Amino acid sequence: MRRLTLAAGLSLLVSLPAFAQPEVILRSERRTDTIESVDLQSRQLLLRRPSGRLVTVTVPPRHARDLARLNPGEQVQINQIDLIAAQKVAPGTPEPESTMIGGDFGPTATGGFAVSRERSRVRIESTDVPNNRVTFLSQDNISRTVTVRQPALRALLRDLQPGDLVDVTVTEVLSLLAR
Repeated sequence: MRRLTLAAGLSLLVSLPAFAQPEVILRSERRTDTIESVDLQSRQLLLRRPSGRLVTVTVPPRHARDLARLNPGEQVQINQIDLIAAQKVAPGTPEPESTMIGGDFGPTATGGFAVSRERSRVRIESTDVPNNRVTFLSQDNISRTVTVRQPALRALLRDLQPGDLVDVTVTEVLSLLAR
């Protein structure tokens, strides 16, 4: 088996700052995708998930040489964990920034993992604590209502009031193993 890093400009988990609220797992998934195409010039893989959905992955320049080893029709094992954290912030607090870099397993193995943290600030419109629901206005001015299923985040829900600002961080940890 050989490994291929899908660093795609993503950040190392260990170099990212800690949060006041705990990160909780949204999803943990292991799946086998099929390589549809490999574009060496653009450094992109087109993968087909078991659901049939197509996903394009861009590989950073330092891992482009690994792409030449992959061929359409080959299967790759994807391990993915998505986490979420939320933290109430005061007005005037600097906007959160997303971070994206990648990491290697080391010199003895070709491959690695990728971690990305997408951060955004939302404004609370309303909360429904008995039903664990919150309505917020996203950065793109779209009102969304979600049910909070994670117990660690429900504690934050009880403290929110309309107009409060909350920084939300979604972390994605991804590894790829080519067979």
